[in-house]
Formats: sequence, structure tokens, C-alpha cells
Amino acid sequence: MIWLLYILIILISFFETSVLYNLKFEDEMLLEVLHPEDVSYVYRLLPSEEFGKLEQYLSGIKLIPADPLTGCQSYYNADELPGNIAFVERGGCSFLSKMLVAEQHGAAGVIVYDQTDDAPQSDDDLKLYTMLTDGSGRSVNIFGAFMSGKDGQMIMRSLRNHDLEYTLVNIPLNETLMIEHGSLLDGYYRRPPWSYW
Repeated sequence: MIWLLYILIILISFFETSVLYNLKFEDEMLLEVLHPEDVSYVYRLLPSEEFGKLEQYLSGIKLIPADPLTGCQSYYNADELPGNIAFVERGGCSFLSKMLVAEQHGAAGVIVYDQTDDAPQSDDDLKLYTMLTDGSGRSVNIFGAFMSGKDGQMIMRSLRNHDLEYTLVNIPLNETLMIEHGSLLDGYYRRPPWSYW
């Protein structure tokens, strides 16, 4: 009789964990990088909760690193942004300020990646942070999402190594689109090898 109770407790714990995991996963968004090949994977993003929503599927859209990378002031490469996604580094100003600057340049959205250093990889390098407003009362109409520092740095390193000014991405992905694009193989996402999600 005790072993039945023990099994029941394990099943309830498993169910609660699964539900929590699914809720967390549903809050995330998936982005597919199409090239260069060394970073051509599916990445996790955490969309902003309080401002800017992605209303449509964007296929083959440019992900363009901001210049300067923090995206807190007018971009030197602003003429490349209209209709594309700005790729900016965390820090220097609020998330909302980064999005407002990108919106002024005509960007369709902003992906912010965390700053990392050259220290050995830690769990912090793969964290996703919630992008919140700064309390200023300003608003923005474009979408924003957060990417882990490790993923962002690997994409930036690849762009520099290949002397590229942008990469092409598909966002957001769902299971049907991933099967069509070959990103979902045998039930598994083509995940970055340095990530453990």
C-alpha cells in the first residue's frame, strides 16, 4: 500500500513539473538562424511582456547588429534597419529605450542578447531575462525579445569571422514551420551544441 502512495506522489510531481515546463516553454519564442552554417540553429527567445508584440511570421528577415552594439543612440547603420530586426547587446540603457531607437530607424523588432565575458561558460550565459518597461510612460509598437548571452555572442562571432553585416532568420517558429524548413528532425530541434535546453 505504501508503494502505491509513493508511485502516486511521483506521478503528481512529474505532472506538476511537466505543466510548469510547458507553461514556461509556451512563453518563449523560437528563432531560426539560416546562415552562416556554424550558427544555423534554432534559438530560444523570451519575448517582452509589457510592450511590442510580434503579430506575424517573418521569413528570411535580416538580423542586423546595431552600430553601436548597445543600440542606445542613433545607429551608424540606420539605413539598413527599415523592415529588419536590430540585434543589440544588453546594457547602457533600458530595454524600452533600445526598442524606441530601433523603431525610430524603422526596425520591425529588436533582439537583445546578454553581455558575456571570456570566462568559462556558466548557467548565467544561457539565462533569458524578462524585458520590462522602464516606468517612463513611453510606448513602442515593434516587438522585442531577449536571447541568452552565449547564443548572442556566438552569432556575433560568426558574423565577424565571415565578414558579414547581417544574418537571415525566421521568427517565430512553430512545429509545422520547423518540419517544412528541416529545423525539426525526428522530433528534435536543431539546437546549438553549446546550449542544453
